[in-house]
Formats: sequence, structure tokens, C-alpha cells
Amino acid sequence: MIYLDGSYEIEKDHEKAMNLLIRAAEKGNEEAFILVENSMDRITTQQKESVAALFLKREGR
Repeated sequence: MIYLDGSYEIEKDHEKAMNLLIRAAEKGNEEAFILVENSMDRITTQQKESVAALFLKREGR
């Protein structure tokens, strides 16, 4: 269901989509990594932890 004042379902769907992108980026998908990198302002705190680990992995740390 979509609410006029900002749908919870839309946010939840976005969170699911970001989780899929993060997983794809972790598996080496460069396009997914770029999309995650460009969406840093829209991810949850839990996702930020995963993305931080992803960035460290890419830097070889």
C-alpha cells in the first residue's frame, strides 16, 4: 500500500533493493558498487556497516 505522506512500503522496498545491490557489490559487480557508492545518503545504519566493510575490502585492508 502506498501512503500519500511518504510510504513505509516504498522505504522498505528501497531498503531491500539496497541490500541486493550491496550483496552484488560484495560479489564483485562493479555497476552495483557504483550504485551503492552513489546512494550513501539513502542507506540505513546497518547497511552503512556493510558498505564500510565493502569499501575496506576494495582498498585491500
